[in-house]
Amino acid sequence: MAGTFDFEDPAWKGVSAAGRELVKGLLRADPERRLTVEELLQHRWLTSEAGSDDQKLAVRGFGAQTARLRAAVFATMLQQQRDNPVDKTQSRLKRRDSALRGGMLEGDLLARAFGAFDLGAKGYITEADLQRVLQRTLGLRNSDSHEMMAGVVGADREGRRVTYGNFVRMMGLTVKQTLADGEYVFKKGDPVRYFYALRSGHVDVVARPVEARGREVVVNTLHAGEYFGENALLEGKKHRSSSLRCVGGPCEVLKLSKADFEAGFGGDAASAAGLKREGSDADGRERRKLLSFVQMVSPKTHVTLRKGEPIFREGDDHAPAFHIVNSGRLAVTKAGAELGEVPAGECFGEMTLMAPPPHERKKKYTLTCTAEQCEIVNIDGADFLRLLEKSRCMVRSMERLRAERESQNRRAEEKPS
Repeated sequence: MAGTFDFEDPAWKGVSAAGRELVKGLLRADPERRLTVEELLQHRWLTSEAGSDDQKLAVRGFGAQTARLRAAVFATMLQQQRDNPVDKTQSRLKRRDSALRGGMLEGDLLARAFGAFDLGAKGYITEADLQRVLQRTLGLRNSDSHEMMAGVVGADREGRRVTYGNFVRMMGLTVKQTLADGEYVFKKGDPVRYFYALRSGHVDVVARPVEARGREVVVNTLHAGEYFGENALLEGKKHRSSSLRCVGGPCEVLKLSKADFEAGFGGDAASAAGLKREGSDADGRERRKLLSFVQMVSPKTHVTLRKGEPIFREGDDHAPAFHIVNSGRLAVTKAGAELGEVPAGECFGEMTLMAPPPHERKKKYTLTCTAEQCEIVNIDGADFLRLLEKSRCMVRSMERLRAERESQNRRAEEKPS
């Protein structure tokens, strides 16, 4: 009760420094300074310093099997953060006992993310909940959700549900970092290890142009709710090409590991989503990876169409939007003539959005669902254009697709009926 204790007893001789740190955090007399349940479950003694070899193997397997699930949770957190940025004063309060708590995710952040999976407030996540979120956040369908469920250590004996405690422990492998004013998130030349979401504060993107004679020049400023670090990951680069520095401080960032990022929407994601087709070229594979990333970071709505139902018709008023086909396929027709199709894993709408103003006022084509059911993800045109401004690899991929589509449409329209 007084909060005074020691580890002099011989029973503590074999306990690691991390184990003693955990006990200290749990025995603090002031409840405001005591570890929460969430912080306990994320502590390094549980997530990386398990006692036996069997426990260590379980933790490593746990991390690998649930990488895609962590990416989906991170996507959920990113979307929730964009809607409700953390206040800077709250961030200062969280800096207390930072040596112990610095890398841990707060309970409110984890509870909100858990709630996005557990819509019925059951107190646990089912495989159906998991499938829904994977498809809605990352565009993944037919994913190995059963294996992911089994991989969450502590799931019930039949592997049918994930409790809140299991969920928190899994997310203990996602890192939070708090930086002081002037401290670098990373520097040019550093190895590419993480994808980042800025929870609070401001971060400057700085460079050293030749004309600046070695001085750093601020080329952009990022604010709470924004993400960064994705270009190098999407392009497969090994080192950072710019430096990012906290300004004003403190700045709080969430860090998703490179392995989790790639599991979420890298090559494996395309295969899990059923999007990898024989004969698909490098451009197609890169585009499907980018489209999965677009779904992760963008506000979006979903539309389900039945066979024969159009998403829009030729001559309809133009509503600027970017679309991704998550399942099914759409036939593209003009004046009754079929020009081609948009299969699952592909997108449409980029041609009009990327055209120089003034944009088309009427739709030029009719797109109709030809499968039993089609699920379409709709992203507002303004959000898509902002993404293009931020992502150089996205611009390159969409420019290639646009040129390819224009050529295909021209050939189809010139073909004799």
